[in-house]
Amino acid sequence: MTFLQSIFLAGLAAAAIPVIIHLLNRPRARVVPFSTLEFIRRLQIKRSKRIRVRELLLLLFRMLLLVLIALAFARPALQGAFGGGLGGRARTSACIVLDVSYSMGYRAGEGTVLDEAKERSREAARLLREGDEAFLVFASDAPEARFETATHDFRLLEAEIERAVPTARGTDLGRALEEARRLLEGSRNPNREIYLVTDLQAIGFPPEEGARPPEEEGGERVFLLPVGPEERPNLAIEGAELFEPRVLGESVRIRATVANRSDEDAERIVNLTIDGRPAGSAAARVPAGGTESVLFSAFLERSGTVRGEIRLAEDRLPIDDVYYFVLDRPENLKVLLLARSSDKGRFFLENALDPGGAAAGIVRVDEADPSALRSTALRAYQAVFLVGVPSLEADETELLAEYVREGGGVVIVPSDAIDFGSYNTRVLDVLMHGTRFGPEVEGTRSGPAEIEEVKGEHPLFSVFREGLDRAFREVRVAR
Repeated sequence: MTFLQSIFLAGLAAAAIPVIIHLLNRPRARVVPFSTLEFIRRLQIKRSKRIRVRELLLLLFRMLLLVLIALAFARPALQGAFGGGLGGRARTSACIVLDVSYSMGYRAGEGTVLDEAKERSREAARLLREGDEAFLVFASDAPEARFETATHDFRLLEAEIERAVPTARGTDLGRALEEARRLLEGSRNPNREIYLVTDLQAIGFPPEEGARPPEEEGGERVFLLPVGPEERPNLAIEGAELFEPRVLGESVRIRATVANRSDEDAERIVNLTIDGRPAGSAAARVPAGGTESVLFSAFLERSGTVRGEIRLAEDRLPIDDVYYFVLDRPENLKVLLLARSSDKGRFFLENALDPGGAAAGIVRVDEADPSALRSTALRAYQAVFLVGVPSLEADETELLAEYVREGGGVVIVPSDAIDFGSYNTRVLDVLMHGTRFGPEVEGTRSGPAEIEEVKGEHPLFSVFREGLDRAFREVRVAR
C-alpha cells in the first residue's frame, strides 16, 4: 500500500486531540463532610466502572474517526485486489498519462513543474508488481503513446518517464485520456488504472461533445495526481504584427503584443533582435489579466531572408517569452510587362509600378513585346502583366499556366484591342478555372467618370497621410 497524497498523513497527529481534551477536562473531586459513606461508596464504584468503559469507547471512536479522515485525504492506493483463494492477487494494467505541454516547463523552486510530475509518475510506476503491465502516454494536444504494447519492464518505464521534456504544444487532456483508454481496451487483466499527472490547466479540459470526463466510469479507475503551484504569474509574447516596407530603404515596423496572465500589474523590457543583432528595446507596462502593445521600427541592412525575434526579459516560463519571425526581403520584385509599343496602357502601368523610374522603388519592370512570350524565362519574374495583348495561342497559354502552378502571378489588363471571345475560350478556362469576361455594357455617362468611394483603411493607401477622400474625389477618369 502507498499513499497518493502522503502530505495529509501529518493529519494522523490529530488523533491525539481527543486524549488531550479528555485529560484537560477530568473532573476534580470535592471533599464534602458527611456522616457515613458505606452504602454510597458501593453504589459509586459500580456506576463509575460503567461510565469509564463508556468514556473509553467514546474516546477510541473519536480517535479512530480522525485517523480515518486523515487516511482518506492521503488517498491510500492498494495495488490489486484479493481473489482466487487465500493470498490471491488480481493483476493490473496501468497507464501513466504524463502532461508534457508547454506549461509544464514553469519553474517552481529548484526545478520545473515537469520535474515534480516525473517524480509523481515514478511513484505510480513503483506501485506495480510482478505480473502487472504498464503503458505510458505523453499528454498534449497531440498525445503520444510511448508503448504501443504493454511493457512488463518497469525499469524501462521509469527510464522513459525520465526522458520526458516540456514541449511547445498546448494541452488536451481529454484526448490523452481517450488514448489511455484505447491502450487499456485490449487488456485482459481485471484491474485497469489510469494515473493522470498534470498541472490542471483549465484549457486542458475542452468541452468536446461525446468526450468522457476523467471522473466518469469507463471500466478503469482514474487517479488524478496534480502538480505545480496554484499561483503562477507569467508574462508572454502573445503575437506580433509585421508592417513590411513598401520601398527600398524604408524601415520595417513591428508591433508586439505582451499578455499578463497574473493578478498583478507588471512591467517588462521587450527586446528586438534581427539577424542576431540588437535592433531595439521598449518597456511594456501590462495590466493584470490584460495586454499591451509595443512598437518597433528597424532598418533592414540587407536583402534576402531576414530572421528576427522579439524577446521578453525571462520569467518562470521561458518558452512563451520569445516570438520568432522571418521576413523575405527581395532586393527588387521583378515584373514583366507584355504589351505592344502602341498601347497607351503600357505607359500608365509602368509608371504606377515604378513611379521613380530606374527601379527606384521595390518593383523593377522589364518590358517585352507579346511575341517574345515563348522565348522569355518567366521563372525570373514574380508577376507577368498582359497589357492589351489581343490573344494567346494554346502553347502560350500553357506556358503561363505552368508558370502560375509554380507560384507566379498573371495579371490581365484588358483594352479595346483584345479578343474577349478568344480569352474566354482559350485563356481564362486554363488560368482562372471558368472565370469569364462578361458582355460589355455601354455607359450612359457623357463626361468623365468620378471615384465615389475610397476605403482608406486598405494598405494600398497607407502612403497617403491625410486628405485622401478629397484628393481622390478630384480625380477624373476618361476612356
